[in-house]
Amino acid sequence: MKQINIYNILSKPAAVSFQMLKAFLILQFIFVSALSLAQEQPKEAFDSIAYYQEELHKEDNPKSRADNLVKLAQNYNLNDRHDKASPLLFEALEIYKSLNLEKELAYCNYEIFNTGNAKNSEQSRRHLQAFYEYAQSKNDIKALVQSHLGFGVSYLSSNTYPKAKENYQKAIALASQIGDSLSLVRARGNLGLIHSGYENLQDSARIKYQKNIDYLQSTTEPELLVNNLINYANSYEKEKKFKLALNYINQAKEVPISTNVDLYHKVINAKLARCHYELGDYKTALDYMYKSEQLRRKINYEKQKIAIADLQEKYEAEKKEKENIVLKHDIERKKKVQQLLWAGIISALLIGSLIVFLILKNARKKRELIRKEEQLKQKQIEKELKDQELNSIDTLIEGQEKERQRLAENLHDNLGATLAALKINLMQLQKPDANFKQQALQNGLELINDAYEKVRGMAHEKSTGVIAKKGLLPAIKKLANQFSTQDLAISVEDFGLDNRLDNSLEIRIYRIIQELLTNIIKHAKATQATISLTNHDSCLNIIVEDNGIGLPKNFKFSNQTGIGLGSIEKRVENLMGTIEIDSNPQRGTSIIINIPL
Repeated sequence: MKQINIYNILSKPAAVSFQMLKAFLILQFIFVSALSLAQEQPKEAFDSIAYYQEELHKEDNPKSRADNLVKLAQNYNLNDRHDKASPLLFEALEIYKSLNLEKELAYCNYEIFNTGNAKNSEQSRRHLQAFYEYAQSKNDIKALVQSHLGFGVSYLSSNTYPKAKENYQKAIALASQIGDSLSLVRARGNLGLIHSGYENLQDSARIKYQKNIDYLQSTTEPELLVNNLINYANSYEKEKKFKLALNYINQAKEVPISTNVDLYHKVINAKLARCHYELGDYKTALDYMYKSEQLRRKINYEKQKIAIADLQEKYEAEKKEKENIVLKHDIERKKKVQQLLWAGIISALLIGSLIVFLILKNARKKRELIRKEEQLKQKQIEKELKDQELNSIDTLIEGQEKERQRLAENLHDNLGATLAALKINLMQLQKPDANFKQQALQNGLELINDAYEKVRGMAHEKSTGVIAKKGLLPAIKKLANQFSTQDLAISVEDFGLDNRLDNSLEIRIYRIIQELLTNIIKHAKATQATISLTNHDSCLNIIVEDNGIGLPKNFKFSNQTGIGLGSIEKRVENLMGTIEIDSNPQRGTSIIINIPL
């Protein structure tokens, strides 16, 4: 289609240019009206399209897959990529049907109705009717409001607008019952469009718009406010009151919006051009029309980029599919060759085994005739030797398994916690504060040295160096200092630990506290942690506290599958002690351990 040059329009006689500009601006009015009829989008922010595409590849659960399909389709709809959204929603619909999930099925039908622009088709209306019937069966007022708003959009045309009007009135009545102000605004605004566009009742339309504007000025819905201001201006344009229309368009221009910014500004600039043109200010009209045209080109360019990206995506998908077919054929060919090779090897082994068996059988028969008694004794001796060998192998395997388990626990308890603390300290080097960098570097060097000593200790089957030399309390304080960072402060409090405990007991207690601190660093997201050690009445009380996110409800150490937390309760039981958990979500965690001495 040939583009209209605004410079040529404004240079021709006023009657001709007015008609062409009027035709252009009528198209803008239709756009604004459609924009104001948009249904309510979910308030929570959707994650990226790429995220849900990745989730679909990982998810095996049918319901979770259907939920991710709906969320991905919603993201596509937010980007006006309805061709991508529609097949996803229909796939989700079939999954919900197979699982007999009534609520999810109903809302999926509602999403299908809202996808694309053909909301007045019978097929689209059937999906909305399914959602409406669900809302009626559950007496869900909110869903009924959404249904009537949808039917209003579906019937909004010159032939069926009375039905649209009826549905908007029902939506207003129901929304008023439950205090749904935004649905009330949408229904009232769409009634205003019917008054203005189909019934030519401009005063009635402006009453609806003004009520919406009064409410929206105190909310965080700038797009709805802009829609009502533009529709208010449209009603004045229909009455040729361009100065009054200009006032409301300028108000719309000053509203800060965050979505569809170019689209709104394109419409607003076109409306400003129309009003200034009708008021005889042709230069200003030309400026605004130029801005509107620039935005139109920008929007078209963005749509072209999306279309090119879709084509590229389809090309890559087809290319990958062809590569997969070639790879599949190659794998099948190699598999057949491998099968033939194995068949030949197995056949040769069977034939060889059969020949050897026949030779040995013939020789054994000859020997049995001569040395039958000697053979029987020899077999008995061989059987005993074999039994002894099997027993030795079992004992060796059992010893190896115990040694592996012990080594795994040593690596986790000694080296795992030290490396976790080293990682946290090295992350501090990314921060700009020089003091914290120096401290983090010093702690990191100490942790590296400690890791080295621990590896040497494990190699020579030695106990923890600091515990063996200085005792439990200095070792715990050193551990807290090493684990402390700019983001996590760890303090140690003690009472009654003037004398050393048994070295084996100190090592076990050290391992328990070390694992609890490692868990705080990895999972708690805490900024403060405290270790309290109290020796009173032949009982050692240990309390490890943090101000992190807390443990899950009904958390139990025995339910943990790892070798860290899962072994803490068993270690305490082996020491004839008790362990208690006091934790609330977002209020931190306290682990209380009592060990008899």
